[in-house]
Amino acid sequence: MKFLAFSALLAGAAQAQDFGFNNDIPVGAVYKIGTDFVLTWGPQTRTDTFNLTVSSGLANPIVVDPHGGPYGSPIYDFKGKTIVLNGHVKFTDQKYTWKVAPIDGRQGDDWYYSFDAAWENEATSPRSFMIST
Repeated sequence: MKFLAFSALLAGAAQAQDFGFNNDIPVGAVYKIGTDFVLTWGPQTRTDTFNLTVSSGLANPIVVDPHGGPYGSPIYDFKGKTIVLNGHVKFTDQKYTWKVAPIDGRQGDDWYYSFDAAWENEATSPRSFMIST
């Protein structure tokens, strides 16, 4: 849940910057390993680049400490892992194709995935998804 909320927060913050992904990823979307996932975005006049990553994390995190967080809130471990797909995607490219592949074999209902584009002090992410065979 926190993993999804973080992605939504990043997506909302970036919309004000006039850059975001056009992909309408449905809630609960599952993409097949080996297929092409094409991320798209609208025309940009910027000539710089952004860092594109894909991350995975547990859909149901592990409670590490039930009372160890601020104000006695639980501390969770999402077993998150992020890989860089391309550190220099041009804003002017308007698309990026990723061959759907699991990170360390993470697939199925237990694992969520999310893309992230980051530049300067800003970032955006489309909705999270799952992958399967």
